[in-house]
Amino acid sequence: MEKFLGTVALLIATLYFLLPIHSFAQMEWICATDSAGWSARYLHSSVVFDSSIWILGGRDATAKNDVWYSNNGVDWIQATDSAEWPRRYGHTSVVFNNKIWVLGGWNNDVWYSVNGVTWLLATDSANWSSRTYHTAVVFDNRIWVLGGVSSDGPKNDVWYSTDGAHWICATVSAEWSPRESHASVVFDNKIWVLGGWDGNFRNDVWFSNNGINWTQLVDPAPWAARYSHSANTFDNKIWVIGGYAGNLRNDAWYSVDGLNWLMANEHAEWMEREFQTSVNFSNKIWVLGGFTNQNGPKNDVWFSSGLGIGEERTTLDAERLTPEIYPNPAQSVIRVRYPWSDKGSRLIQAIKIFDVSGKLIKVADKVTSAQEHKQEIKISLKGIKQGIYFLQLGVEIKKFLVVR
Repeated sequence: MEKFLGTVALLIATLYFLLPIHSFAQMEWICATDSAGWSARYLHSSVVFDSSIWILGGRDATAKNDVWYSNNGVDWIQATDSAEWPRRYGHTSVVFNNKIWVLGGWNNDVWYSVNGVTWLLATDSANWSSRTYHTAVVFDNRIWVLGGVSSDGPKNDVWYSTDGAHWICATVSAEWSPRESHASVVFDNKIWVLGGWDGNFRNDVWFSNNGINWTQLVDPAPWAARYSHSANTFDNKIWVIGGYAGNLRNDAWYSVDGLNWLMANEHAEWMEREFQTSVNFSNKIWVLGGFTNQNGPKNDVWFSSGLGIGEERTTLDAERLTPEIYPNPAQSVIRVRYPWSDKGSRLIQAIKIFDVSGKLIKVADKVTSAQEHKQEIKISLKGIKQGIYFLQLGVEIKKFLVVR
């Protein structure tokens, strides 16, 4: 009987791969550590410098001015427990001219260090007003500061400096609305501004090739309007990660051009959060700390090698919202998200996993009515070797890859 089912599964899989397809991909996140050496915090800043990830300041129960670094994301060393710059959160950091820079955070001072241990003051009063929840990037051999909130409210000014001490205003009023808790990256030789809060949640996308003139590329983007998210460039893509959109999020979105966006995760393995940081390090994208509803500040560290193989979905499947598997490829677990039936209840089926020869490898838990409030079920891959497998739910077949 198992052999017959395996043959049927392979026949269905063959038909499945011959149908027209839409491609999408999921990504798997792995926990490097759930308790780093630095205290649980949010509103910190992070950079990659001297072949290490760095964590600077932030807030746990109080504001911080400690500095930590790691060359693997697991083991953390404290460079200093009290940097020369005053305790702060909501600041920004960049790497420029072989130095780490700390900018603002309820003030307008600028500090730098060549080693993360000893810090020098570039200016205690930059030309831009004291602010927090702003962004900073390095572009065109300059440091740029964009927006944020000052005592007189949200800003949409843009400033730049070639030395961190002397600042020039590129524009006092950019085309994007005054905002805070937005995200900025440099990509495709342009500065980008993504989302934020201007009195409303935003999911607009803007770019500039000179910091003066700004072009709105899309409004709204398909990711939910949000603020306090993180953004990064990785794998020749822009990434938007987590944040607050009326509720905390743990989704991840990417774009190769800033215009067209795809979801990499609806629900990543890390808990929903805001005011986390993300960096590109060691050919991986990393998420560090942040604030969660359930546990408050976090000091966990997660990484992903990026998108998995594109799962192939038929046009018919797309219309019927058939089950989805992620991450794909997977290492230790896969998650299966179930569709709702026309009657409003979930499919109650056993999940079977076959190898490429049609051999039944595993029968997973059945989905019962008691599980209907859960939008997915997790299946352990313990004991399953690396290779290509097929998951069967009723007549539906999904291909996935196990990697070790």
